[in-house]
Amino acid sequence: TPPTENGDSLPAAPDASSAPPAVEQPSGMQVFLATVYSFVTSFFASLVPDHPMPMDLN
Repeated sequence: TPPTENGDSLPAAPDASSAPPAVEQPSGMQVFLATVYSFVTSFFASLVPDHPMPMDLN
């Protein structure tokens, strides 16, 4: 890098060709727990009726 007016050199720009750091993959236990949670919540949500029957108040 060329020196500046006061003699200090500028820091090098980050290399554009460098890959971003790899993302850590979830463990098997995390995948299992996420699957169980999704199944349990969707099961109990399916028990709630979409349109409850209107009540006859007569």
